[in-house]
Amino acid sequence: MSEITKITKTNNVEGFIQIDYFKGNKYIDKAGEFLDSLYEDKKTAPSFQMTPHGAEITFPNNRKIRVGGTKLWTGFPEPDSFDVQKQFALKAFDSVVKLFEPQKYERVGWRNYFVVDTDPTNLDFFKTENWFGGKLFNLKLEKEFGTYDSNINITKIVEGNSNVEKILFDIDIYKRLQGDTKSEDIKKILDEIRDQFNSNELLGVINTVIK
Repeated sequence: MSEITKITKTNNVEGFIQIDYFKGNKYIDKAGEFLDSLYEDKKTAPSFQMTPHGAEITFPNNRKIRVGGTKLWTGFPEPDSFDVQKQFALKAFDSVVKLFEPQKYERVGWRNYFVVDTDPTNLDFFKTENWFGGKLFNLKLEKEFGTYDSNINITKIVEGNSNVEKILFDIDIYKRLQGDTKSEDIKKILDEIRDQFNSNELLGVINTVIK
């Protein structure tokens, strides 16, 4: 298979952004205001389930938000770009900052599932002789990208009823935060993680697998 020159050449089936924070328990009193801030039109209410531990909000297009006193998580199926994921997450994050007033940020992570539409059977990476006669189904790689850490899981999958194997790259790039991180720094951190997803270094990992 020819090399992938941009990560957008793969099929990004889902993306997730999570921001962990500390002392955001005004959530319990203000969850309704948070929900109101996320209405996308005046006709369709998102699905909303709430407990003292957190709330899950599902939109008609299957985008999801989970929020509570310690974290914000957003899930975006089949995103058109990294920027649409980021803007969706930041809209929710702006409301978290305003309503819940978290006092400290502990971690920011951005995870994407990329499917490469090729049969791994004949790829060198998956050949049994390279794995001591065994069959490789999943490999986890921990790697640094600049000041960011990552977990990269490489898995053979079968989509639907086709019985055709493809390759899933489950890539989570994250940063544990130390010191006095401000809410306005979160956007910069997400921009930097997006840049790592687009980096030649990450493409090098993918292309090593599919060559």
